[in-house]
Amino acid sequence: MRPPFSCEFSGTREATALPIYRFYGFSGTREAAALPVYRFYGFSGTREAAALPVYRFRGFSGTRETTALPVNRFYGFSGTREAAALPIYRFYGFSGMREATALPIYRFCGFSGTREAAALPVYRFYGFSGTREAAALPVYRFRGFSGTRETTALPIYRFYGFSGTREAAALPIYRFYGFSGMRESAALPFSQFYGFSGTRETAALPIYRFYGFSGTREAAAFVTIFFILRFLRAN
Repeated sequence: MRPPFSCEFSGTREATALPIYRFYGFSGTREAAALPVYRFYGFSGTREAAALPVYRFRGFSGTRETTALPVNRFYGFSGTREAAALPIYRFYGFSGMREATALPIYRFCGFSGTREAAALPVYRFYGFSGTREAAALPVYRFRGFSGTRETTALPIYRFYGFSGTREAAALPIYRFYGFSGMRESAALPFSQFYGFSGTRETAALPIYRFYGFSGTREAAAFVTIFFILRFLRAN
């Protein structure tokens, strides 16, 4: 293994253990520790951009907490805070923001990811606006999505026109049209669901063929005789 070398490096506080190979024009700041970079040109890394392997990368502006960011054949990326573990292949015109961690994207055009959109595998995806904590979001054949905060672990198939909000985590939705999920409606499996307005702490709520629901606070794990007779038995 050849000894590391760097050219034109401005390292600041806590940029410890920074192996850099064939690196040109880097401005690393605080906590950008353990940053392996290969064939890297024109990078501006900021705080906590640790463990950032980059391959054949041109024109990157990474900011805080963009840790563990493997990028291949990547052009014109603007990553911000906490966009950690972001593998991207054949990616053009991405604007990733805070906490968009673990974001594998394939054949992706025109993406605007924001904070905490972690673990977002997207295939054949066009025109996405993801926001905070939309983590673990596998989306297939998806057009026109507006995800917000904490919509984590959201598998969506054949989904059109979604507006998810905060803490709607672990939300598997199939053939879903016009959903407005709110805060802490976590672990919410829906099938053939139309027009839902869920509110806070409606966690772990399995609903099937459900129409016009307004759930409120602490309605978590709400399985009653009414739901069993009217909805679950309707299967």
